[in-house]
Amino acid sequence: MYELEERETIIRTDELMEHWIIHTTQRTMCTKIRKINSVEIIKEETTENGTVIAGQYKLPMKCVRFANERTYTEAQRQKMAKRAKERFGK
Repeated sequence: MYELEERETIIRTDELMEHWIIHTTQRTMCTKIRKINSVEIIKEETTENGTVIAGQYKLPMKCVRFANERTYTEAQRQKMAKRAKERFGK
């Protein structure tokens, strides 16, 4: 197992590559990445019981994107909550 300060995720690409290389020692990131349909697992590190604790993965360019964090006004939040109640009945 990796200590807390050792757990990191590094994402790499360049102009010539047509994919991303992701190296992570964060278990939750390994789990999320492994769920992507087009992921290619390069290598993984597991515990004795088979839990993936680190890995290196290859992903197509379209699988990774960067977006601004969304911020909502109180009125927008209330409107979304109302729509959700109407749609899901909660």
